[in-house]
Amino acid sequence: MTDLRSRGFSRALAISTAICATASSAFADASVDPVIGNPAPLSGWEFRLEPYGWLTAIDGSAGIDGLEARIDSAFSDILQKLDMYASLQFEARNGRWGILADGFYADLSASGAPPGPLYRSIEAGFKQFIGELTLSYSVHESDLALVDVYAGVRYNGISLDLGADPNETILNGSSDRTSGRIAEAIRKRGEQLVSARLAEFKAAATARREEIESEIREAIEDEADGSIRRDLVKELIKLRDTIPDRIVRLDPDQTAGAVEKQRVALARSAARLKIEELRASVDSSLKDRVANARERVKEAKEKLRNAIKRELEERLPADASADKSWVDPILGVRARWPLGEQFFLATQGDVGGFGVSSDITWRLQATVGCRFSETVSAEIGYRHLHTGYSDGAFTYDIAESGAFIGVDFRF
Repeated sequence: MTDLRSRGFSRALAISTAICATASSAFADASVDPVIGNPAPLSGWEFRLEPYGWLTAIDGSAGIDGLEARIDSAFSDILQKLDMYASLQFEARNGRWGILADGFYADLSASGAPPGPLYRSIEAGFKQFIGELTLSYSVHESDLALVDVYAGVRYNGISLDLGADPNETILNGSSDRTSGRIAEAIRKRGEQLVSARLAEFKAAATARREEIESEIREAIEDEADGSIRRDLVKELIKLRDTIPDRIVRLDPDQTAGAVEKQRVALARSAARLKIEELRASVDSSLKDRVANARERVKEAKEKLRNAIKRELEERLPADASADKSWVDPILGVRARWPLGEQFFLATQGDVGGFGVSSDITWRLQATVGCRFSETVSAEIGYRHLHTGYSDGAFTYDIAESGAFIGVDFRF
């Protein structure tokens, strides 16, 4: 976390330097008297109200307690899942000083890339409010340019809901492979034990045969808590390694213990099969019992498979929710250049966070506008906002960008 915040601060410092350099350049390039043109009045208040639309796409990642959605959604995708939207700017100016408030709210959802092969899909629901309050000062006013610097705070309020769907195909395949390998290990161990005692069994009297059967049965069942359990743990470790570290909740030892009943039942069924096979080797009339024993082994294997799958599903987080809010300091500059009598170009950039709350937050915006009258104008352009924030198990590293359209009313 310290390294991340250090990198965020370095990036913020670099962007701050660039913004300051831009402001200085704009000021230096304008050689005319800074009070000519359309300067702000020296006294008295002016107000500006601007409803706007921000047609934002989302790119980045958001996570809660390791369950993370990697999102790359165009505005057209988001629009289909947009439940509510509202945005408004308000500015009050008196002379060179100004106060600007900006509010943006959206209730939307977006599909994300699943966090690892054990998930089929993940959906992220956002309820987001971004509020800004800044104090600005006009450092340059002329016929060629108007330049403000500003400082203030950006508030972020996020309600995040994540819902993931486990990948049934992968879970079924993993459970099948794991239970199959365990069943095969038990079968091979049984073969070894029977092969070593087969000649003795055939030559022994009835009482001794019963003793051999008991010894083989006990040896196979003992494997359930010995090498077979270790084999199961190894298989579960292989499966765990396919899960991203940030969401690992699969403890192989705990999972092996949770399916102990099914594991032991499989070992007992396998032992019973070997005993029946041993008996049938000296009495062919018992072959039907061998077939029945094989069916019981299949049933026990299926129960182990289902138990393993159930444990995997329970240990994979499928949903998570969190409500977070934080405040970032921001520093910025904005400029406006006239393009003839009616049109204008406006730009704005700021940077913040500095590790206080977010590791970094920054915004760039550029628009072209048209004045319809002294009191009404409109602008269209592009806005990009990036926020990188983390708090314990909550991570939010999202870039929002898209067309910006606003109508400006002055009074």
